[in-house]
Amino acid sequence: MKYFLLVTCLVCSSLQASVDEVDALLNKMVAADKSLNFEGTLVYLQGSHVETMHVVHAIDEMGGVHERVTSLSGDTREVYLNDKHLFAIMPRTGRIVVESRQTKAEKQAPSNVYPGNKNYDYGLHGTERIAGRNCRVVSIYPKDSFRFGYRFCIEEETGLLLKALTQDHAGKTYEQMMYTSISLPESISADQYIPVLKAKEYELQKSLQKEPDLKDLVKTSSWVVQRFSQDNILPPGFDLVFHSMQEVPGAPGPVEHFVLSDGIATMSVFISEILTDTPLEEGAGQSGCMNMYSRITDNFHVTVIGAVPEKTIQFVAKSLHYRP
Repeated sequence: MKYFLLVTCLVCSSLQASVDEVDALLNKMVAADKSLNFEGTLVYLQGSHVETMHVVHAIDEMGGVHERVTSLSGDTREVYLNDKHLFAIMPRTGRIVVESRQTKAEKQAPSNVYPGNKNYDYGLHGTERIAGRNCRVVSIYPKDSFRFGYRFCIEEETGLLLKALTQDHAGKTYEQMMYTSISLPESISADQYIPVLKAKEYELQKSLQKEPDLKDLVKTSSWVVQRFSQDNILPPGFDLVFHSMQEVPGAPGPVEHFVLSDGIATMSVFISEILTDTPLEEGAGQSGCMNMYSRITDNFHVTVIGAVPEKTIQFVAKSLHYRP
C-alpha cells in the first residue's frame, strides 16, 4: 500500500512538473512575439504545396510590434502588420487590403492557449533541432474531434516558435510552418519592415466595422446561435465572443459578423441579406486547416469559416436560425 502511494505521488509530481514546464514555455513564446527582434526564412507546407517566405519581426522604440512577410516563391505577395492595422499587398491584382487589428473581437476574444483550457490536453515530447537551434516540442491535443490540435517547437532560451504543426484528433497533419534560418539582431530599422509603395499603382480596399457591445447583441441581431444540445447543433466549448456589422467592399449591403471561440480555435460567421440576382455559392471548401461552409436560408447568405474541422463548421452553419 505504501509502495502504491509512493508511486502515485511520484507520477502526480511528474505530471505537475510537465504542466508547469509547458506553461512556462508557452508564456515565453507569447512574450517573445512582443519583445524580440528576429528575421528569417519560413517554409510553409500544406500537402504537396510548399511556399517560402521572408519574415522580419521588429519591436520599435515605443514597444510597438511590426511584422513584414514577403513571399519568395509563387505569386508576389506581401503582408505588413503593426499593433493597429494589417496590410495585404498584392502587386499582381494591384490591390492593398487594409484591416483594423484594434477591434473589440481582439479585446473580447479569450486567449487561453495555456494549460487549463478544458478543451485540450498538453504534453512535452523531447527536443528537435530547427534552423540550427534546439527547441522543446509542446503538444496541445484536442479532447474531441470538434477542434484541431497543435505541436509547437519552442526554443527554451528565447521562446522563439521555430516550428508549428496543425493536426486533427487522429493525428493527421493539415499544415506546418518551419524556419530554415533565423537570426536575432539587436535592432531592426524601419526601412526593413515598412513596405515602400507607390499609392497610384494600387487600389485601396478597406474593411469598415460598426461594433455594438455584446450585451446589446440580443437587441440588435435577428440571428440566434443555438447552444449545444442533444441534437448536436453547436459543438461544446465554443462561446460567442464578438459581434459586429461591417461594410465589406463589393457587398450590396452590410454584413453581420459573429466570432465563436473555445479559447484557442475561432470561427467567423458572415451573414448578408441577398439583395441582387447574382448567383451565390453554397457548399463546403477547404485550404489546409481552414474550412468554409456556405448556405442560403431565409433570403440570407450564411458563410462560416475557421481553422477547425469541417464538421464543426457545418454544425455552426446549421445552428443559425433567423428570428424576424
